[in-house]
Amino acid sequence: MISMQPLGREMVIEQGVSTPQSPKRILLVDDESAICNFLKLQLRSHDFDVQTASSGVEALEIITQEGVPDIAIVDIVMPEMNGFELAAQLQTVGNFPIIFLSALSATNTKVEGITRYAEDYVVKPVVFDELLARIRRVLLSSTASHPIYASEVSIDDDLRINVAQKLAIVRGEPVKLTPTETRLFSILCSHRGRVVSSEKLLSELWQTDNMDRLEALYVHVVRLRNKIEEDPKKPKYITSVWGVGYMLP
Repeated sequence: MISMQPLGREMVIEQGVSTPQSPKRILLVDDESAICNFLKLQLRSHDFDVQTASSGVEALEIITQEGVPDIAIVDIVMPEMNGFELAAQLQTVGNFPIIFLSALSATNTKVEGITRYAEDYVVKPVVFDELLARIRRVLLSSTASHPIYASEVSIDDDLRINVAQKLAIVRGEPVKLTPTETRLFSILCSHRGRVVSSEKLLSELWQTDNMDRLEALYVHVVRLRNKIEEDPKKPKYITSVWGVGYMLP
């Protein structure tokens, strides 16, 4: 397994920088060459810069040489290192979104993938237009501007959020947040003391009010609670208002 130091003030791997004019970089990791080649051609035709890897080890080598991508699309069932193991490694390298692309369709696998690692989960066989829409949605969510992004937000003595760096300082310890978790907390902060409806959160996070995405919203709320709450089962910060939405007191 390749060892890498996390990104920070002293970097081993150079953080990839995308200017507004440069194409977004996608790292596609799948041991099925036919899928890789098809998706690479399709994504490049939509102005993405695509690099492919047939294994987790190769993916980490590419990042070592080329820097981190804007987004990674990762298969789960692969030799040597499965997709969950690779995602755990990627989380130590940089804070960029991951989409799982897998033939595994069991609900518990999807929930585990989204809860622990990924921003989204797409089941094979893939419909390219659906995958493209999800990639664009995740990228938009991870880079979307918000008024609160300009500074660190202090909630109380035990919790501070640095939205720009996608970090929570929880009882003095830094905790990495995913782009969607950061965006979710940012929205709740901007409406602090008021209930934010599920419909509004869906619209702000994913540019949709499709209530079929409620499960995904719930998973991200649970994942964020697990990171910032002392007792996630009795949340102090992100509270539920049954049948309406969530609020930050």
